[in-house]
Amino acid sequence: MHIQETMNGLETRRRAILDDLENPKMRKKMSERTIEEKYQKVGEIEGEVARLNAVLNRPTKYIPLPDLISLIEQLRANWDSLPPAKIRDVALVFCNGILLTPRSDHIWSFEVQWELWQNDSGIIWLNVGDKYHWFDEDVATLKDLADRDAQLEEVLQALPKFSQTAISNMSLRECGRRIVPKGSHRLDAYMTREDMSIIEQYGIGIDQIAALRGAIKAREFNGNEY
Repeated sequence: MHIQETMNGLETRRRAILDDLENPKMRKKMSERTIEEKYQKVGEIEGEVARLNAVLNRPTKYIPLPDLISLIEQLRANWDSLPPAKIRDVALVFCNGILLTPRSDHIWSFEVQWELWQNDSGIIWLNVGDKYHWFDEDVATLKDLADRDAQLEEVLQALPKFSQTAISNMSLRECGRRIVPKGSHRLDAYMTREDMSIIEQYGIGIDQIAALRGAIKAREFNGNEY
């Protein structure tokens, strides 16, 4: 009952925020950044509601110990031998839930909340980013950087949510020229500075991201691999 009440309260908050965003008069008073923050809050609320809903609907069917041991042995021997629903049932015997949090354009973090052990955490890499979602403030920053002929690193730091490739494409569209090289032959050109910061926090190298993307090593003109 407590979980359902919490979910109802979150849904009320979510609806109130969306009502403001969908009200033309209210929305007109908001800055682009405020609108972005409100949508982020809606996303956070929806994520929490989804988590609570998963807890609320968690299977409560008891698995006798001999059957549980047998299932664990099957999982250890051949994970694919059991249907997903059965794997989920076994996992939920030991797991309270999994918390997902958006961290950057391409990265979500996850935390597996175990019943008996310390929580496990890590990140999920998303190949598809949000390169088309530019706010007016972002475009204004881009144009200012173009007017000043800012160097590559300054551009990337000033627009940390966008990759070098996305910035290059948008500058061609908005400024009539590419203020940074597109760099589409390089994996790091598709990563944002926020992406870089997150993988550094987790001690993950770009080679591991490349493996997730199915990328292969290439060579610079000087022969060095990257």
